[in-house]
Amino acid sequence: AEELYFTYLFNVTSADREAVFLKACKFALETGSTSEQPLLADTVCKAFLSVTLPRLLDLCDARFENDYDAVLVTYHDNGLFANVLQLLDALLLSKPGVPILVDWQRRGVEGHFQYGPVGFDLFQHLFARTSRCRSATRHDGQRSRVNDFRKRVNILFMNMLRGLIWKVPDKDFQALREGYHQAMQGALIPSPLMCRKLKEVRDTWPEGARVVGVHKRLGTNEVAACQLAQRNPPPEEYLAVARALLQRTPPGVPQVLFLATDEVQTAEAFRKALPPGGQIQLCCREEVKRSRGGVRPDGIDNEVHRSPCEAVDAEDALLDALCLSQCTDLVCIDSNLSIFVSMLNPKIRVHPMSHPVPPGWEEKASYPTEPVFSSYRVVWSPGIFISALPSTASEIVGQATYDQVVYTTGRYWEGWVELTMGGWARVQGGKSGCWAMERFDGYISMLRISRGELMIPEGSRLPRRRRPEEPLPGACCQAQTSSYCASTWLQVGRAEWAAKRRVRCR
Repeated sequence: AEELYFTYLFNVTSADREAVFLKACKFALETGSTSEQPLLADTVCKAFLSVTLPRLLDLCDARFENDYDAVLVTYHDNGLFANVLQLLDALLLSKPGVPILVDWQRRGVEGHFQYGPVGFDLFQHLFARTSRCRSATRHDGQRSRVNDFRKRVNILFMNMLRGLIWKVPDKDFQALREGYHQAMQGALIPSPLMCRKLKEVRDTWPEGARVVGVHKRLGTNEVAACQLAQRNPPPEEYLAVARALLQRTPPGVPQVLFLATDEVQTAEAFRKALPPGGQIQLCCREEVKRSRGGVRPDGIDNEVHRSPCEAVDAEDALLDALCLSQCTDLVCIDSNLSIFVSMLNPKIRVHPMSHPVPPGWEEKASYPTEPVFSSYRVVWSPGIFISALPSTASEIVGQATYDQVVYTTGRYWEGWVELTMGGWARVQGGKSGCWAMERFDGYISMLRISRGELMIPEGSRLPRRRRPEEPLPGACCQAQTSSYCASTWLQVGRAEWAAKRRVRCR
């Protein structure tokens, strides 16, 4: 890595096409290195060193630029917009003028990329042929100097790490967006079919209207696990943010809320909250394939693209993105589609729903309806970790070992209890999981627990509800980070893969 720094990275200037890209990656690496969020630092560093840096060398290093005269972007088995972001990386990082050849023709064995029949050219269906970007042909496969491009390169486009993109400093984030936007100009153009469909939707919006876009992903465990905040907020939270934005609309200006969602329940909730004839006009496209989430009988999350899809399903997804890009504001979580929209329209204001706990949680946690006990005994061996907030995405601030008794303040939030010594501990594993300890080959490693008992009640049951004049005992909701965290537990890998940094059991 040191050699690569002096032979390549050190020589990158602000005029180079990868400069804005590297600046955003630098932010992610610095954020990860100082974060107490488990595995974030390890994930960022591994992704950059194993994927991002090698691809940058191939595409951008002056020593190797002449090794290719075309870039072949072959789909990877993921959703549509994971592949669109891969294409954006190729457009930004490939040397100017080199043709980008796109192979989006199904082989028939895909688990995610299932749009259309086997052999169907999805790229040609969704996008127009340009001098810079077109579908690959059999003849292209015979080129001798083709750069084979099969993955997303930007670490801020990768699962879980996507949430860091919204945290990039404003100036650098804007430069990144404009860099990708410029790379798309004249190269990635929607097909005439998609342009016609976009116009049909836009024609339903009143002239001069302020339009706020909402992108709500399906409520499945997999979607939540891919969020940096480790949660997918319910429809009501999106609606509240969108309404607050629309309230700033000047008098006399029509208000439109455009909803893009793959979840049935969200579409139903928004239609109920925003009936026809109200101040806010809801635009939610009908006849779009959506799901109710959950898990299929085969154990796979019930997502739209996890089942056989038609070309029209890809059309619907791209049309939603194109419509969202026409809005003034975007309310979203960490998703490939939302990132694409922010690059397609670098002027749209992005409002990410990226906090690990929802607004108003502290008040609700102070008056729990669930039974809470004055103390608990840790029954998970060898112990559990304590978080700063009641969330798996929160920083680790301490530990409680097996058979240890911990005392609570009485605050409770979705399976977590607040401790008098500071921080939060989970009573049982749940769908959002929590971090616990596991012995592994004579060492202690971190393990994410989604089921099983972690603590059992030890003390007396606290009153179910308290009157406001009876405040709970004082305790810091957000405990100070323990000194051992950054040097020890943050660097410990999960049990299933060999941890490079380990802590010996005492």
